[in-house]
Amino acid sequence: MRPFEKIRIIELGRVFAAPLACQLLADLGADVIKIEDPRGGDMMRSAGPGFVRDAQGNETANSGKFQALNRNKRSITADITTPEGQEIVRNLAGKADVFVENYKVGDLARRGLDYPSIKAINPAIIYGSITGFGQTGPYRARAGLDPVAQAMSGYMSVNGEADAPPLRTTVNIMDFATGVLAALAIVTALYQRRDTGEGQHLDLSLVDCGLAMMAFSLIPSLLDGKQPDRTGSRSRHWVPSGVFDCADGQIYLVSGPDRDFARFCDVLSRAEWKDDPRFSTRPARDENEDAIVALVSDVLRTAPVSAWVEKLGAAGLVAAPVYQFADIPADAQIKARGSILELPHLAGGTTPIVENPMRFSAIPPREHVAAPLLGQHTDEVLADLLGYDRDRIVALRASGAI
Repeated sequence: MRPFEKIRIIELGRVFAAPLACQLLADLGADVIKIEDPRGGDMMRSAGPGFVRDAQGNETANSGKFQALNRNKRSITADITTPEGQEIVRNLAGKADVFVENYKVGDLARRGLDYPSIKAINPAIIYGSITGFGQTGPYRARAGLDPVAQAMSGYMSVNGEADAPPLRTTVNIMDFATGVLAALAIVTALYQRRDTGEGQHLDLSLVDCGLAMMAFSLIPSLLDGKQPDRTGSRSRHWVPSGVFDCADGQIYLVSGPDRDFARFCDVLSRAEWKDDPRFSTRPARDENEDAIVALVSDVLRTAPVSAWVEKLGAAGLVAAPVYQFADIPADAQIKARGSILELPHLAGGTTPIVENPMRFSAIPPREHVAAPLLGQHTDEVLADLLGYDRDRIVALRASGAI
C-alpha cells in the first residue's frame, strides 16, 4: 500500500506549482481530483510546443507541458463562476482531506471557496494556497509568476555571464521549488492532523520559496555586504570549471583543489601545468583563470566528449556531457534508472514522462496513468462521490456548469 492511498485531494490548480505539488502526492497514491474550467481547462493543456501524437502520428491538442504536471489525476469540469459549479466544489471539499488552489488572493473568497468557507464545511480540511506573494503583506493582491520570484529573490542578479545583464532561466525553477515545498507542507499538515484531528491553512508564495532556494548564496552576501559576481557556467574559486567545446559537443567540468588539478593535468597530458607558477596553486589559478581556461579549451577540442568524460571520470574528477534534450533518453545511466518512461495516452499514442525522483525501498512505484483528458472523470466523480443522478449531470452539462 502506498502512503497516501486513503487521502483525497481537490485541486483547483493551474499552470505549474499547485499541479506539481498534487502530482507528487498522486504518485504516492493520493486520489487527486483536478477541477478545471469547462471552457478549455488548465491553460497548460494548450501550451506548446510539443503535443502528444495519436496512433497515426498526428499531433493532438494534448500538450506535453500538461503531461509533465498532471499524471495520475482525475479531471472534472466545473465552472466556479456559477452557483452550480461552486456547489460541486464545496460538496467535493466536504469529502476531501486536502484542498489546493493557486488563485490570486481574494478570487476564491468571492466564490465562497476560500479557506473560511471550506473550513465551515470540513473543519479537518488542509487547505493549501499558493500565490506569488502570499496571503499577507502589501503585495498580496499582485499577480506573481516564476520570473517575478527569480527577480525578487536575487536569483537573476547572480545568473548570467559576467559581462551580460542579469538573466532569467527558462526553466521554472521557482515554480518547481514552490511545488515541492507545498507538497512537503501538505504532508506535514497531514502528519499533525493525525495527532490533533485539526486541519489548517497553508500559505506558500513563490517569492518566499525563491528566497529559501537562494539562502545558500543570500546569507553570505548579507553577512559580508558584497553582491556576488555573475560567472556564467564557471564556479567561483574552482578553476578551471565551466562548459568547454570538445571535438563533437560540449562538456561541463570542474577542478578546484590542487590535488584535483594535478590529476586533471595528467588526464590532459599536460604535466607541465602543475609546476607553472600561474597555475600551481588554487589562488594562482584564481588570478590567472582566463589563461588556464584558454589552454584547457585548446586541449579539449582535440577529442570527443565521451572520451573526456570517461578519462576524467576514471580519474575521480567531475565531468559530464552537456546534453540537448534529445540526447537525454539514450544515456546509459538514465536508462538504467528508468528515469524517463513512455505511457499510453487516451489520444491513441504515447507520452514520455519523467519518473518521480523519490525512490523508496519499501514503497512500490506507482503504475502511472497519463494526464487525463479535460473532464474525463466528471460523470464518474459526480455520480460515485456526490450521488448525482444522470438527469442532474445532463442538466448541469446543458447549463454549462460542467
